[in-house]
Parts: sequence; C-alpha cells; structure tokens
Amino acid sequence: PPCRPLGCLWAMLSFTLLLAACHRGPQEVTSTQAAPRDTPADLPWVVMEAGPCLMYCPQYTLTIQANGRVHFRGLDRDGSRWLVHERQMLPEQVRALDAAIDHSGYFGFDSHCCDQPEASDHPVIRLDIAADGRRAALAHDLGDGSIPDALVLLEPAITLHAGVDDWIVVPQPAQEQP
Repeated sequence: PPCRPLGCLWAMLSFTLLLAACHRGPQEVTSTQAAPRDTPADLPWVVMEAGPCLMYCPQYTLTIQANGRVHFRGLDRDGSRWLVHERQMLPEQVRALDAAIDHSGYFGFDSHCCDQPEASDHPVIRLDIAADGRRAALAHDLGDGSIPDALVLLEPAITLHAGVDDWIVVPQPAQEQP
C-alpha cells in the first residue's frame, strides 16, 4: 500500500541515518607524537563555530582532533548547501597550533570575558578547546571590541594552522537576472 508523504519521509530519513551510522570509511593511521599533551588523539581538541549574521557571513563548524585530523562543514558560496571537507594536519602544524593556543593564554581568560557582547550584525564565534586536562569554551560576537586581543589573534591562527582558510567562504547575494 502507498505510504503517506510524512511517513515515507520518516522512513527514508531513518534509513539514511542508519546507513550513515553504520558506514565506516577508510581507516587512516596517523602519528600522534605531535598531539597536545594528555589529550586523547581521537577526541576533539578544538571546535570553532561561526554562526550566521544579518547579511553575508561565513557559517561553518571546524573540528580538529588532537591527532591533527580536521573536519570542516561550511555553507557554500551561495549559502544553499553545506559542504564537508577533511584533511590531516602535518605534525609541525599541530605543534604550531598547540603553541599558538598556549601563547594566547586561552585557558587563562576570564570565563566572563565575553558575557557583555556589543550589539552588532557580526556572527557569533564559539570556541571550545580541550587540552592538558583542561577545557574552556567561549562565545562572542565577532564585532565585540571588548574581547581579549589574544582571542582575536587566536581564531585566525586556528584556521591558518588547520589549513581551512580556502574552505571558508562568504555567501554572496543572488544575482538578479536581466
């Protein structure tokens, strides 16, 4: 018997999720010698998200595991679909990012440093870092002038060392047809 549209949609979605959960892609063995101290190599080390804004801003989630595995999910240029990219950081890139995090003093930031965001049309940046048995998560409006300078410098250092700058795109307004 034919199914109802909503029932068919649920069935297809459930089946797709089941397949995705069962699929195991090729297993890659990587060196963990460069992993941050006391951080399990296969767990998220850095998670950075850029949220939407009032106009055209990049939207993405960047996850870096302690073994240097990078997973990036971001909107394409016209903002109509999500793109997924993955790469493996070189050991020296992992060490450089670890040093940039240490140098920034990220774990020493006041947990309320970003609680008073200035109103702006900029996106919200969420940054969660776990290393050396410590974890800190901060969220701030990118246009907030009161956030620590070290945090302002750390965020582009993360995307640079992770090698994802080419994947971050700013959605463009739709072009009108003549």
